[in-house]
Amino acid sequence: MKIVDFILIVKEHLLSWQTDLTNREQKLIRCLLQLFYEIDLNGNGILEWDEFTNFIIEKATVLNNIKTKQDEIKSYTLSTTKLQFKAASVLKSDEVKSESASIQPKFFNAINKVLYIPDIDRVAFYQEGSDKIYFMNHESGILNSKELTIIPKPLSVELSSVKKEQDGTIKIEKKEAVIDRKTIILDMYYIKDKKYQILLTSSNDGYVRGWRYTSNGFVLAMQPNNANESLEHHFKNDIYCLEWDGVNELLYCGQKDGQINIWNLKTDTESSLDRDSHNKVIMDMIAMPKLQFLASAALDGILILWDTLNYKKKRVYKEHKRGIVSLAFNESLILLFSGGFDHDICVWNPYIGKKKLKKN
Repeated sequence: MKIVDFILIVKEHLLSWQTDLTNREQKLIRCLLQLFYEIDLNGNGILEWDEFTNFIIEKATVLNNIKTKQDEIKSYTLSTTKLQFKAASVLKSDEVKSESASIQPKFFNAINKVLYIPDIDRVAFYQEGSDKIYFMNHESGILNSKELTIIPKPLSVELSSVKKEQDGTIKIEKKEAVIDRKTIILDMYYIKDKKYQILLTSSNDGYVRGWRYTSNGFVLAMQPNNANESLEHHFKNDIYCLEWDGVNELLYCGQKDGQINIWNLKTDTESSLDRDSHNKVIMDMIAMPKLQFLASAALDGILILWDTLNYKKKRVYKEHKRGIVSLAFNESLILLFSGGFDHDICVWNPYIGKKKLKKN
């Protein structure tokens, strides 16, 4: 619908709008013009059905939030909590003693990721290039004594030795040797759904593993529908990014080569999205199961919106000039946020193909 048609149609439904207003016709047309431009997000001068319905949904959501005042901007202040490394003998509290017994790292690298685990009320984090996940009391800053170390399966190799016997015959002996390996954590994600309550990790040995909390700390979990098999899956390529779809109970796994695989934890089966995806490392993903969308961002500077019904690309956004490193989604306002190395933050409406706002 063009702007002239829009004004003529809407005017017919506003015959009783402020009839005693001075210059009513002129002011009404000005308001309708402003409304049209607000709805026409792609700016092509034509009002499309997707734009109109999305505008109605968005305005209704915003008005509801204003009434409840639940989504007002809150003020945040820096706490005085600092990460501490204390010997158990120095501490008097029995609870603190049990948490801080032997955590004394010799050095500390950059922290790659931090997440809060509500079921144990601890903050989990890991360092760059590390195979360990530490758990911190967010009020005291003290670390638990039981960190999680990702130990990969040992590498089994066959060694051959050649020996010459006294009679001149050559004898070849073969034996199997086991070589221990060390791995590096690439990402972690906690599923807080009561059905799972599992900490997921990906590492550079190609594995994604699930861990369950016990009195002895985190231990390797069992598959949801098979108590005899460990919850771990090996992928051909290393997984750099994890995202959980709680409605469909699927784990999206972003690879170094830009492809996205899907791991069904219940059946331990693997599938993939459209192979025509990113061409660089996937840095972040956001599942929007209620909208049946998945957003993925990579170092190629591209943001892709996927239709999770057919695993095909819905929209491709190319506003960022450099790699995108972070995504966030506000479900109540239906807004997707992306931030990248170009120092830009873009705000997107998943229903349309053009950004709503860009902030440098």
